[in-house]
Amino acid sequence: MDLDQLKANWGNQPGSTIKLPKRLKDIKRMKNPLEKIKRTMFMEVLVGLMACLLIIAVNKDSTFSSSALTIMLVFALAMVAMFIGYGVLIYRFLRTTSRLDLSVKESLQKFIHDFQRGIRLYKVFNIALLPLGIVGGIASSGGGFFDRLVEGFQMGSLTTGNYLFLIFNVLLFLLLAVLIDWYVNRTYQRYLDQLESEIEEFYLN
Repeated sequence: MDLDQLKANWGNQPGSTIKLPKRLKDIKRMKNPLEKIKRTMFMEVLVGLMACLLIIAVNKDSTFSSSALTIMLVFALAMVAMFIGYGVLIYRFLRTTSRLDLSVKESLQKFIHDFQRGIRLYKVFNIALLPLGIVGGIASSGGGFFDRLVEGFQMGSLTTGNYLFLIFNVLLFLLLAVLIDWYVNRTYQRYLDQLESEIEEFYLN
């Protein structure tokens, strides 16, 4: 809602005991978490694009087997799907916040509910993408290691080193899953909690 419109609406409300400047200050304070969410989204897109360019630059002169190329292609398609989905999420967020009426509690509560669901999907999708990313990283390592590992699986002739390597990657997956959960809670969930707190304070005053 435009602040001028809020002023007009507030002036038409009888019995208001709270001074308008204080309400406007509270409205502006509620916008802060939304701006933080927006900045975090755009920063993630920038970091993701830079990571993709780095992967391409590192592997541009490498040669891979057909199986390794297949894994890398699947991972690349998954990354494209992730960027498209993330782009849709950013577009919906910007569209929703541009129309969000900060003076209507029900509108804010619906936004929080919808974004909370988006946070859960964000976690699930990124954690689900981790195994493919780890396998894609192994496939892009070169030196025929990935093919030997696949052959060892097929022939049932994995070495002790292979088993240790697999255990390491399982632990890596668990660590990255924990880091994703921590990061989301530290950013999106934290900002959403701030917004919810501001809303409660706004309507209790």
